[in-house]
Amino acid sequence: MDGNTSKSSRTRLTQQAFLAAFLENNGNVTHASAAVGIAPKTFYQWRKHDADFVQQLEEVDQAFADRLEETARTFAFQGDTTLLIFLLKSLRRTKYDDHVARIKWQTDNQIVDPNAQQPTQIVFMRETSPDDEEADPYVPTPDEAN
Repeated sequence: MDGNTSKSSRTRLTQQAFLAAFLENNGNVTHASAAVGIAPKTFYQWRKHDADFVQQLEEVDQAFADRLEETARTFAFQGDTTLLIFLLKSLRRTKYDDHVARIKWQTDNQIVDPNAQQPTQIVFMRETSPDDEEADPYVPTPDEAN
């Protein structure tokens, strides 16, 4: 075995150990690096120059996200209303979003098919409560409209 093959095998083993430590340390690069005896700078070099490592890192990130989501669900079911709200908003966006934006393309107060002609105005309507007599339309700034 030549030096390059040996170094590559050692690097791959170190990367695998790092990825396990990274997941175990909740995505903390400094702690994961210390656990396997490398400098954090090494991680960033791998991430910049090693496509295989990047792919494995993305898989670990997905596993970490799954773990976070599982934890969030557990806390939500234990009564953490903030997490419950965030989970419902992410899973059932159209039902639980703060204000479901309804985009209406209007020309002379007629709702038209946005594919049929160029709209002259965009109006965002907010959900209203039974106490509201009439909802004020939210009119976006020119930056928001684009």
